[in-house]
Amino acid sequence: MATGPAGDNMAVLAILLADNDASGTSGFGAVMGSKKLKAITVRGSGKVAVAEPEKLRELNKYIRELLPELSLRESGRTAGRVTPEKGKLDICRGCGLGGCQNTVYEAKNGRKGKFVCMAAGYYQVRAQRYYGEEDWSEVPFHATMLANEYGIDIDALESMIMWLSRCRQAGILTDENTGIPLSKMGSLEFIETLLKKMSLRDGFGDILAQGTTKAAALVGNGADKLITDYIIKAEQNAEHNPRFYVTNGLLYAMEPRQPIQQLHEVTGPLGAWVRWVNKAGELLFRNVDEKGAIAKHPDALQQAFLAGQKLVED
Repeated sequence: MATGPAGDNMAVLAILLADNDASGTSGFGAVMGSKKLKAITVRGSGKVAVAEPEKLRELNKYIRELLPELSLRESGRTAGRVTPEKGKLDICRGCGLGGCQNTVYEAKNGRKGKFVCMAAGYYQVRAQRYYGEEDWSEVPFHATMLANEYGIDIDALESMIMWLSRCRQAGILTDENTGIPLSKMGSLEFIETLLKKMSLRDGFGDILAQGTTKAAALVGNGADKLITDYIIKAEQNAEHNPRFYVTNGLLYAMEPRQPIQQLHEVTGPLGAWVRWVNKAGELLFRNVDEKGAIAKHPDALQQAFLAGQKLVED
């Protein structure tokens, strides 16, 4: 595993990157940089001995059967990102999503890399807004690869970009006073400049290298009021916010970063419930007349319940 320029310069968002694009976030790259440690490599031989191979196989089979039949491609989060002819599955070990669709993407220039899930999503929408619908996967892919090369946590970077966007809209930050093309947010030029300046602590990048929360305090002019999302100590946006999911409170309190596998154990069933509610609303209220009576389908509530129950079971 190794750290990139961001770690060398002790940027708060610096990560460790290991084989198969595995990463260690929460500033571990900065820790290595502070120790002048660039990389750690281990070479081994042989295999890990398993005391009871048959029982291990049974356990693996049992765990696979417990995982829900969930395809991330159908969830909307990864839909359309990678065409089948361009990628092959490269599933993350220990993924708690029960249907991991992490895929190796091949760009037009021949470069390959893992590109689905959070790695693809952090710049996806902004690139789509900037370039439009046509073949917009290329820029998010290169944005992901750039973040890997510089050694930056993309989860925390996404939160920072949201804050930068708000600061630009409020007139607090501009292309001129940052040296970063904020007006071209979503472009390859913007993400290249941002990552380079922050990783090398160049100009305004020196402020950003201290993390979103501290940068907002240093910028002043009300910039700290524009961090309206809940950002945890690891600078990541708490998508599984304990303010929404009370049971996640202990996980956020006890872990240095988002323990995504455990968090999905809570938010997954809740998501199924939300889909049930939406389905119930669609069936129940679609045929309600102006007096509030179910005009055409008096059994709509029963239909909604059965449909929702099936969603939860699936």
